[in-house]
Amino acid sequence: MLEHSPSLLPRLPPHRPSATTKAAYQDKVIAFCAVILELQSRLDFAVGSRGWAYILEGERYIDKDEIDAAQDLVNACRKNGDLPLDICAEDNKRVAENVEDIDPDPEEMAARISEYVQTAEHHYTPFSFWDDLDVYVQVGVEKSNLKNLFARTCAGLYVPIANLGGWADLNVRAGFMRRFKEKEAQGKRCVLLVFTDLRRRWFGARRGVSRRTQSL
Repeated sequence: MLEHSPSLLPRLPPHRPSATTKAAYQDKVIAFCAVILELQSRLDFAVGSRGWAYILEGERYIDKDEIDAAQDLVNACRKNGDLPLDICAEDNKRVAENVEDIDPDPEEMAARISEYVQTAEHHYTPFSFWDDLDVYVQVGVEKSNLKNLFARTCAGLYVPIANLGGWADLNVRAGFMRRFKEKEAQGKRCVLLVFTDLRRRWFGARRGVSRRTQSL
């Protein structure tokens, strides 16, 4: 049952719509985008188009069977300008590489260097955050949106986090195991926190992540 009834998701009829119907649909699209922008103002992490659909479902603006359509509409609105292009997190697997990075003019560069020298000691860390702890924690998720959700918290606590969903890259899983092996040799209890979708079909995914990691 939707809390916001009827569904926020605008729909066109299957037959050719009239001008009045198109105008009413566009008004609903504008309202849809306004909700997305309002929700964004309350988030402190970036999500993808699929993530926005899950958020709308979680906020009871749409039903579960409308998630695919909501994702398509988010992307359509990004393309036509109704939503900012960067309202969705960039897919790290498709980020452009070798983009030229130009240094500033000599005066600004000198100011940056001077500022760094004056605060360089703040970036000097000759010891590990985990040295005085008897545990070592790493986090695995099965969706990029979950990684974005926890990234800031994990960064503040020096907790490695990666997407282990599906058939995760062997190098990623091997990296987890190397770090665990190193910390276990130091006598620490190693903990892998796995976060997956709460729907029933993803309970098996959680077991799959653990099984594939243990296989190394």
